Amino acid sequence: MRALIAEARARAASVAADSEARIAELEEQVARPDLWDDQGAARRVTTELARLRDDVELVERLLETVSDLETLAELAREEGDASQEPEIVAVDGRADLVLGLVDVDRGAQPERMHHARHDGADVT
Repeated sequence: MRALIAEARARAASVAADSEARIAELEEQVARPDLWDDQGAARRVTTELARLRDDVELVERLLETVSDLETLAELAREEGDASQEPEIVAVDGRADLVLGLVDVDRGAQPERMHHARHDGADVT
């Protein structure tokens, strides 16, 4: 489980860094006064910027949840508390979700993240 969580964290950090770099580029474009001369381009830039910000927020929330569940799982195992087993199993599921969202095939990642946000999945 720890290896899976570590892998999820590493991939998420990489995606977040890439997204933050792109966010900075888009923010520079948004700050340009001539951006709005082309309404279509302005809409594409602002839409991508909003999507990337949402993606970064989603990954951060998922990682916080995985971290919280990991702590709960460790405490439950230390105390031999079998009643926490569903939460322990949830740690693996959330780590898998993070890995799915930050898949190495980043070309598909934004769409996958969009679906995770809007498919009714509980991500908190």
